[in-house]
Amino acid sequence: MPPQGIRLDAPTTNEVRVSWARPAKDTWQCDQLNYEIAYRAGGQPERIVPVPGDQTEYTFPAEANTRWAVKLRSSNQVGSSPWSSEQVITTRQGTPGLVRDLRLRAKSPNEVHVQWLAPLVQRGTIVGYDISYRLKHRLACPDEEPRDVSRDFVTVYNHKDLEYTITGLLPFSLYEVRVRARTTELGPEESKDIATEQQPPSAPPLNLQLSYALERSISFQWEPVECSQRHGHIVNYEYEIQGQDDWAKLERQIANTTDTRINIEGLTPFTKYIMRVKAFNSIGGGPNTENLDAMTAKADAPLPPQDLVVTQEGTDFFVISWLPPYPPYGPHDKYKIRYQLVSENRWNEIEKLTGDRLL
Repeated sequence: MPPQGIRLDAPTTNEVRVSWARPAKDTWQCDQLNYEIAYRAGGQPERIVPVPGDQTEYTFPAEANTRWAVKLRSSNQVGSSPWSSEQVITTRQGTPGLVRDLRLRAKSPNEVHVQWLAPLVQRGTIVGYDISYRLKHRLACPDEEPRDVSRDFVTVYNHKDLEYTITGLLPFSLYEVRVRARTTELGPEESKDIATEQQPPSAPPLNLQLSYALERSISFQWEPVECSQRHGHIVNYEYEIQGQDDWAKLERQIANTTDTRINIEGLTPFTKYIMRVKAFNSIGGGPNTENLDAMTAKADAPLPPQDLVVTQEGTDFFVISWLPPYPPYGPHDKYKIRYQLVSENRWNEIEKLTGDRLL
């Protein structure tokens, strides 16, 4: 008769164990008894393993998540007993292999699309995927420790599809993305890095200030945009200066520079201007700085007065009038009047302070 008390179990994902009890000796009908174990694993054909009669247990190496069918019979020199009833067991699911063909694509400054294929070795039923990502550094400032965001991993657990779009990322930054499969166990992680796209700077240059002012030129300087707000490599700065006094309303200069200081020529003396600057990366320009007021120095000498006319004549006097120079080029302290008799070659001069009551 076949062995009794047959028990089939899988102590680990990689083992199948069969145990049994010996038949009573009075049923042997011989002096020596052996056993034969017939088994099928997965879709393989049936095989038979002989086992010595002093054993009551046998362990097979196995693959995870594999169906096993096992039966036993006793045998001696004369023949074999009938087979026992078949016992069936499926080994536990194991750790899946790496996901395949992990691909990352930056969709925008704030999004990355992740796509992959299921593991070739699954060792069970894939129930989902864990997607983890973390900021490595901003590409505009790779050596700076971010103060406004964490560099810890963020994980999306048990995602069901073979693709996922990560949102809420920083522009122009390097991220590490990891994906792994799940059965009842977690598989190893496949990892890749991806850089998000650039976007225009979100802040203006810092500390715009006047360096010096001459009568026809003004020099300015500033500091670069704060690193976390650049969102790309700064390629140049655009500056704009515009006259504010009535005589300078049409004065406007717009130009580019790669430096953080500029000297602007061709201005009008003793004139108020406003200045502003913005930064550009390869995508576009950021916001302007606040307007900075500046004024050129007064000129060494003003323009001549305008519209000189004689307004009144007498027997021993005449009255003249004029308009002040325009643009003024600076405050006027006094006027110098020169006159001569037609019959003479000598010029006479009179100086009058601007506050003189005769003016």
